[in-house]
Amino acid sequence: MKTWCTTGRARIAATVLTTILAATPAAAGEGEATFFVGGLLGGDINSLVQGDVIASFQNGVIYGGRAGWFGYPFAVEGSFGYSPSGLSAVVEDDLLEVDTRVMYVDANALLIVLPYAFSPFVTGGAGLQSFDFRGNVPALGVDVNLATVNKFGFNFGGGVKGNIGRVTIRADIRDHLTTFQESDFGIVGEVAELLGIQFEETVHNVEVSFGVGIRF
Repeated sequence: MKTWCTTGRARIAATVLTTILAATPAAAGEGEATFFVGGLLGGDINSLVQGDVIASFQNGVIYGGRAGWFGYPFAVEGSFGYSPSGLSAVVEDDLLEVDTRVMYVDANALLIVLPYAFSPFVTGGAGLQSFDFRGNVPALGVDVNLATVNKFGFNFGGGVKGNIGRVTIRADIRDHLTTFQESDFGIVGEVAELLGIQFEETVHNVEVSFGVGIRF
């Protein structure tokens, strides 16, 4: 008798749960556009410091925008990020400083962890990574474009996002992976030598950003 009661209750509970799930509509996808600003943290400094280079990669500001389609549990988005001073190298005698203007154009897939207004997420993607190296010689007062390196790279990370009405807010942490080779710099191989890049170096630049946008 007790066994029948237990089984019966389990069947009733399963039926009620199934009914509720069936009556719950799937999360509708929405478009989102977000502006973000944050910091680009230069990585792999120790492995790139060679010769007369004091520091190969330093930190800088990064800003840009993202736009995409968000549903549950999946989302896709494209992003553009620009850093006017993301990387720099200084020769020991301080006669040459290489500032780098960094640009990321990425396509990402996101996995939304929870079906709520506020939820963490994980993301991964790939795209164009452009580095414009410029040399500044204070003694001569000149700024020379030394090399522009365009690479296909990857990024991965995560964050948290929330929706308040039609407004969306989010925080992201992304690791941008770029693999450099001496051949990327063409005839100005001295730029690679200055940065301490020999044969092949994979550089990690970590983006920490905060964004505000709208849903439509």
